[in-house]
Amino acid sequence: MASSKPLPLLLLFCLFFAPAFAQPADSDACVKQSGENAIAACSDAIASGAFKGDRLAELYNSRGAEWRLRNNYERAIADYDEAILLAPHYVAALNNRCWALAAVGRAKEALDDCNVSLRVRSENDIAHHNRALANFRLGNLNDALADCEIALKANPKRAQALYLRGLIKLRRNDVTGGTTDIAEAKKIRAAIEQEFQALGVQR
Repeated sequence: MASSKPLPLLLLFCLFFAPAFAQPADSDACVKQSGENAIAACSDAIASGAFKGDRLAELYNSRGAEWRLRNNYERAIADYDEAILLAPHYVAALNNRCWALAAVGRAKEALDDCNVSLRVRSENDIAHHNRALANFRLGNLNDALADCEIALKANPKRAQALYLRGLIKLRRNDVTGGTTDIAEAKKIRAAIEQEFQALGVQR
């Protein structure tokens, strides 16, 4: 005969409140998935209060990356701010915020982020790639070109760096070189020119 002894109070509490806590799968989906599912998973994991420190910073950074893919730079920057507040030397978040700040015209702040990132990790071609846009916006064409060259040496198929290098060459009256770079960038990413135009960066 089964016992009718009541369940312990602690067990009842756990059974009743278990759905309120984020499961590990929430944080995994945040980092590994994309789109609305990733944003929802990140938001649930962040709101749960179950994650702290570097892990929480990773969740904010991942959600920020999803906002950036939707061109929602202000939300992306807000999430990168939280990530960097939690982990000031978090290279991925510094790099991401550098690009986002440069994209919205806050180039001096962007430059600071990429410079910090490069001090933390000197072998850091993504920081050079992102800093190129900040330097370009500031009119530092020599520095922007140098950053593009480093980024493209690491990955010759970076459409954004190719396109930006093409713009720099055009502004230096190297029409052949600039046109070639821009054409190559478009082969890799057909909408690259429209993406830069959306940022207010014109030929």
